[in-house]
Amino acid sequence: MDDSREALERALLADPFDAARRARYAALLLEAGEVAPALAQYELLLRQAPDDGAASVGAARALLALGRDGEALTRYEAARRLDGFEPDPTLEQRAAAARRAEPASRFSVVE
Repeated sequence: MDDSREALERALLADPFDAARRARYAALLLEAGEVAPALAQYELLLRQAPDDGAASVGAARALLALGRDGEALTRYEAARRLDGFEPDPTLEQRAAAARRAEPASRFSVVE
């Protein structure tokens, strides 16, 4: 465990409502490939600040990494209306592809 991660963990134990540190910690976990713990941190952050666009995008990135694409895209599309939203290139591509895809229910087999 590196020093920055340990420092963030200690700081969050001392002040669990420090949104900026929680956001950095969640991002650090996600970058380290610890996706489920990162999602848990983003969810905690969103309970404190439900209109945090950056946290919503982070949660969407974590959901995508967990293979929960539908949830990720729903969360990402909702994040567009929130403060702090910054586009994520991977999620933008997935969202665009989802918008272009036609639902299978539009087609029927007629014999």
